[in-house]
Amino acid sequence: MHFCIGKYVQKSCKRMNDSKLFKDMTLEEQGKYLKDFSNFTVEKLPLLCQFGDAWTEARVKSFEDGLMLLQAFSYCRDFVKQALYWRDFNRRVKSFMYLMDKVRKEISEGRSMKTAEGKTIVALEEDKKPKRGRPSKAKAAKAEAQTETQPPSASPAQQPTMTPLQQIASQVAGVERLSLKELSWLLTPELQEEVKKVQLLRATATAESEQAKALAENNVVAEIIKPHTEATVKAMEAIQNIYNKVDLELAEVYYRLSEDNDFGGFKAAWEKKGGAFSGLLEILLPYYDKMGGKEFGATLKTNDQVKAEKETQSKAAAERAQKIHTARTYILRDDQALTSDRLKRMKEYLEECRKLEYDKIVELEKAVEIAEKKIEEEIANRPDLFAALKTTDAKAATTESTQKTASKTAKKK
Repeated sequence: MHFCIGKYVQKSCKRMNDSKLFKDMTLEEQGKYLKDFSNFTVEKLPLLCQFGDAWTEARVKSFEDGLMLLQAFSYCRDFVKQALYWRDFNRRVKSFMYLMDKVRKEISEGRSMKTAEGKTIVALEEDKKPKRGRPSKAKAAKAEAQTETQPPSASPAQQPTMTPLQQIASQVAGVERLSLKELSWLLTPELQEEVKKVQLLRATATAESEQAKALAENNVVAEIIKPHTEATVKAMEAIQNIYNKVDLELAEVYYRLSEDNDFGGFKAAWEKKGGAFSGLLEILLPYYDKMGGKEFGATLKTNDQVKAEKETQSKAAAERAQKIHTARTYILRDDQALTSDRLKRMKEYLEECRKLEYDKIVELEKAVEIAEKKIEEEIANRPDLFAALKTTDAKAATTESTQKTASKTAKKK
């Protein structure tokens, strides 16, 4: 057992020694680190703190992910090494939180940043404690000379423009990240309803966690504590599931808007609120990147193509079914007089069903065959109706023929 732990720690330490410190990373690597750190502090860190004494596999994994982020700073590496060696994570939560907050402050203040040219800069200097006592004569003279020679400034000095990387750093830990409530108008009505449940789920998780902790402090048996622990985990997992859905949907909104600015009417709604469309895209871009960026977009494009093909096939199938239904109804109905014109139309419908490869074509063929025989019998029995059978109303033709016969009979009399 100890041998296995030792091997694991050796591998972890080797990875830590091989990994770069934040100040030594390239601009691209720093950007990726900042996004990972921001996502961790927004999504995993709150869950890590609210689970109480329940150390599930997911919570251990989250703690390890946090340690991997901390190792990018030299003053955290000893803590990371000890935590991975002893794996007593439950005893190190406070120290872990302290270091996470320290790293967040350092990043958000812009320390140890790199410019686009690759030069290491310090956006804000470390606070230096003033030395006690009077300054030396040389320092006092130098300070007096600088005061006398420095011209008075007419306006405050202009602040240097922040680089994109520094802007990202200033948003670490969700400082400027919009809340779910502010973004809910971009979600589907169904997901908006799920978002409304987050507050209740958080309250449930907190209450169950505190109950489990109180029971544990009073040495209550584990069987009684377990339901409260499970309820806490279940509530937090439900919250995480909602966040995952939100991330996915907002990422898709970004893709849709980048392909079609008028998608969903979101652009018009945003501009009505006084915001620039580019600002909306900037807000949604982190969600798109989190889902995989261009790869995620390519997947959506492929899914759209597959969906379009299925819709085309479905539409074609519906049209085919409607044509067959119309033809079948016309051929099989027996409430209309059989005429030569009707027989002609029946044959046209029959041929159309053959082209559509109707699987019950035999039934229609028999119906047309019977109709043909009836027409032939009518012609054989009543030659005087041959011309009438070419009209669309056999009854009207029969009536007309009867009237003519009656008229001739009357004249003879």
